[in-house]
Amino acid sequence: MVKKVSVADTALESSFRVAELIAKKMKPHTTGEEIIGHACNIIVETMLGKEAQGQISKVPLSNNTISRRISEMSTDINEEVVKQTKSKRKFALQGRLEGIVTSVNKMKGFQRELKSWKSAVQKDDVSNFPSLQQPGYNGFGTVKNLILNHLEQLREAADKYFPSLSTEKLDWIVSPFKLADMAEELDFTAIERGEFLDMSADSTLKVKFEKGDVTLEAFWHGTLGEYPNLAKKAISLLLPFSTSYLCEQAFSAMATIKSKQRNRLLSLEDDMRVALSTIRSDIKSLCSKHQSQVSH
Repeated sequence: MVKKVSVADTALESSFRVAELIAKKMKPHTTGEEIIGHACNIIVETMLGKEAQGQISKVPLSNNTISRRISEMSTDINEEVVKQTKSKRKFALQGRLEGIVTSVNKMKGFQRELKSWKSAVQKDDVSNFPSLQQPGYNGFGTVKNLILNHLEQLREAADKYFPSLSTEKLDWIVSPFKLADMAEELDFTAIERGEFLDMSADSTLKVKFEKGDVTLEAFWHGTLGEYPNLAKKAISLLLPFSTSYLCEQAFSAMATIKSKQRNRLLSLEDDMRVALSTIRSDIKSLCSKHQSQVSH
């Protein structure tokens, strides 16, 4: 049996999708009715005729409607984040799977690369600089010192802003099955040490860890049931944010949304959540909760 979809159903879904677009682009809620709606009417009437344009005009895009849609999507996203966090599917709250371990490893790699580049330039090796390898170019001697000075300044800046890049205290988290013999030297309570020794002897868990099917954070989250004290310690060390880019992104979004033209906007939470979240709202589900009707 084929399910019939009414115009009101599709209009409702369209209304949600337009509201999502407006939130993602951080535009005023009036954009739907004042610009998007009019533009769609013009395009559809011009290309498909009056009858089709009449169907498009049934999509509710008023300021209040868009505000309600964004609020509903924000609530849905928040509920999904809580659900996924509890079910351990999305443990890396920092976003983009970035954590303290990966950030430190990247910075260490960058510092080693700077050292390698400087060494190569000192040996007149310009393979890292394609523009200096062009046929007929013979000006390397004049820029060699400039490049060396620049690389040295980068190294000094990296040392200044990241004076202590060490993850030695996290080694037991990164390689739990290789440090069993060092359990007495690690910063554990007696209960944590006992759980660490038991876990390091768990061959089934070792195979799962070495397969690398899950992130480091997800692996430790999965051990909460059997090794709760050890897992909680690992999670508490992995959880801190290693960068501030999410905060900077949020401040930038706030400045864009709360502009001089929108100074009457009282709450930013819903708009910011829909705009910044990597988790999309389940629009189909939200539509099913509504009685399909066009209202402003």
